[in-house]
Amino acid sequence: MRMFGMRINPQIPELAAAERTGIGRELQRLGRYSLPIFALGSILSCAGQAVMQAATVQIPDWVATIGLVYTLFGILGLFLFARYLERNKPTPHAASASKDPQSPFSARFLLGLRTRSRALFTKSGASR
Repeated sequence: MRMFGMRINPQIPELAAAERTGIGRELQRLGRYSLPIFALGSILSCAGQAVMQAATVQIPDWVATIGLVYTLFGILGLFLFARYLERNKPTPHAASASKDPQSPFSARFLLGLRTRSRALFTKSGASR
């Protein structure tokens, strides 16, 4: 069993039980999509700092409350974003479409494009 990217010793019943709980599954989902979660969290953090600076100037008495509410909604948003990513992950059929040699994202297509552009520029340079 794995939890938080570490192998869990199945002989520790507390950790194995935590893995089966709802929060354990949600934390595992966050771990599976850690890069997009990190990116969104960074953007939310920058926005939060801007909000806190603006709030400090405008309404200094409410800064702590605004920060707490923003943080809680940000964490909730990250969990919801992980669920969205889980539900909308690409199907195996969609992933195999990128292996099509005519697909604009295939390596064979890009290599051919590079070769054609190189040939185009060498012909025009040689005719001068």
